[in-house]
Amino acid sequence: FSHTMSDQLSENKSNAFFKALRSIHKHTNQRQKRKIGVFGILVFISAVLDVVGLAAVLPLIKTGSDPQIIHTNKYLSYLFNILNFESENLFTLFLIGCVFIFFIFKTVFGISVSWFQSRLTSDIAVNITKIQFSKYYQLDFLDYNNIRSSHIIRNVFYNPTSYVQFILQPVITIISELTIVFLIIG
Repeated sequence: FSHTMSDQLSENKSNAFFKALRSIHKHTNQRQKRKIGVFGILVFISAVLDVVGLAAVLPLIKTGSDPQIIHTNKYLSYLFNILNFESENLFTLFLIGCVFIFFIFKTVFGISVSWFQSRLTSDIAVNITKIQFSKYYQLDFLDYNNIRSSHIIRNVFYNPTSYVQFILQPVITIISELTIVFLIIG
């Protein structure tokens, strides 16, 4: 019996993610779905930049600890020769500058993606609030009068923000983290 219970709990947990995706699909309009698609592309680009950032640090550390690697590594050697560097130290400083500029770009891009995410999730919350408000606004007086005002406030103001905070944002986080993991593994 307990084995069956744990299987059901495991199944419910695995289905929770797909239920959340279906819920997001249900609670967004076409414009928001397009923005979610754009956001998905931005998250993918951000994940690629994170992986490239991790990969860019290793050659920098190697050139700092062993400058001769510049001449034995075909990529570093090619870059060293094509840019006509005469000193390994200058080349290492150049690499440090490039990695620094890359990390500034990556950070600015990440901030932009976070801003886009905030705008998107706020837009979805406002849209759900408008729908809830419209639903109560269209009730006739007797039906409206039978509903507690605390329920109306909860459904119009608190539920949409809770939805964004506890459903939408965690799904976005899971998808972006999975993208990074798959890029690192793949």
